[in-house]
Amino acid sequence: MKKIIILLGYIIFLTSFLYLSLQTLILSTMSESFPNAQFILSLLLIIAITVTLGLFLRKFASDYKNLFLWSTVISWIFALAIFWGY
Repeated sequence: MKKIIILLGYIIFLTSFLYLSLQTLILSTMSESFPNAQFILSLLLIIAITVTLGLFLRKFASDYKNLFLWSTVISWIFALAIFWGY
């Protein structure tokens, strides 16, 4: 049960993170001046969160690598499906 809750939390977190980061990058590239401060800060935040998530997965997910791999694929599909109608 604990594994399912962790996987669902991971899917929800990763989907929302992907959606918000991609949306922020798209909106920051559409401004008149590029590269701007919003774009640079967005990239730095994405890199920091990705490194933190990778460290979390290395520490806690060593036994469930395939489950977290499929959870990542599902999260990307959800995030791209949200952008499909954008």
